[in-house]
Amino acid sequence: MGPKGDKGDTGDQGPAGTTAWEGIEDKPTAFPPAAHTHSQSEVTGLVADLGGKAEALAHA
Repeated sequence: MGPKGDKGDTGDQGPAGTTAWEGIEDKPTAFPPAAHTHSQSEVTGLVADLGGKAEALAHA
């Protein structure tokens, strides 16, 4: 086998396509949730949102 040639310029990216769910092969039959955790810093606005709820409960 000889050397590989230059790949050339990359063309313009086309529009995003769509795929019908039925057209996807070998997909799982179920997508069960997996136990996991997140730190407060990974949840955008968590502290502020919880603070607002606590404030609302205090005045309820």
